[in-house]
Amino acid sequence: MSSTDNPVGALFDTQIPDEVWHYTTVAGLEGMLSSGKVWATDVRFTNDKTEFIHAREVIEEYLTSVKTNESDFMFPAEELSRMLYKAFDQGALSSNENNVYVASFSAADDLKSQWVEYADNCRGVSIAFDLRNIRPPKDAELAVTFAPCVYAKADKARLIGASLSNFTERAAELDRESGSQGWMADQKRTWEIIQRIHGLPNDKDGLVRKLEMQFQDQLLEAWRRTLFDLLRVASHCKSDAFSAELEWRLAMAHPKNRPLTQKILFRGAKGNIPYLESNLFQPTSQLPIARVRTGPLCDQTNEVQRILDANGYSVPVIPSTIPLRDTRSAF
Repeated sequence: MSSTDNPVGALFDTQIPDEVWHYTTVAGLEGMLSSGKVWATDVRFTNDKTEFIHAREVIEEYLTSVKTNESDFMFPAEELSRMLYKAFDQGALSSNENNVYVASFSAADDLKSQWVEYADNCRGVSIAFDLRNIRPPKDAELAVTFAPCVYAKADKARLIGASLSNFTERAAELDRESGSQGWMADQKRTWEIIQRIHGLPNDKDGLVRKLEMQFQDQLLEAWRRTLFDLLRVASHCKSDAFSAELEWRLAMAHPKNRPLTQKILFRGAKGNIPYLESNLFQPTSQLPIARVRTGPLCDQTNEVQRILDANGYSVPVIPSTIPLRDTRSAF
């Protein structure tokens, strides 16, 4: 299935803008440029307390709608619900098996709510990154994605449905095959030929066991593909309460049974927020920065320029266009 008719493929093939913006403090800018790294935070510790939980809610709503019309569905919805709940509670979609780290950017370069929330209450900066070459090769089969977050309910449902179809459609195909007299006759003829070649008696029970093993292997592979898609999709399904952020997200899922090539670090007032440092997969020590915008109340333009010069970045510094009054000092 190509990305043109697969919502999951289409999401992760979404054309990356020439620039995406990261809002931060002036100190944050200096930290990024001096280290050549951005922070990717464990998804369980972002400011959205419904991360991943929200994706589970979307799936529950989707399956509830399916249960009302199971004639159009290709697998018992109750059984699929049980399998998915297990995956979220202790399987591939749980923190028991995978940790997901995210670095966030915005398609909006001069948005008041972003300045207030993430850039020192309008006194920080917004950094324009050119991340058009950040995606890994499609055939790498890595759960690393860079794509916009999805906020609309209908769009999220389509993504969930497409992810589940990897498994449900394969299950339906196997069911149709096993119920086809012509298909079964072909299997029996092939089995009998193989038995004769090896000088073995015709073992009908052996054919049944062989087909059962084949079906099981194919279903397990289809389920693996569904979980792989859901793991990636869940990182980009967000509550519509955050839609104004126009977030583009680098999401990196890491299986716990594989050693990390870098150390997990911790930040926050209590030092309990896990994060990774990422160079955004750049071949050089410099980050792919195109320009920097100073916030509506930022009075440190000279300091911003000094930080850029000190770290070898020759990029424009432009002011915010938002005519915001500093009410703390005006009265």
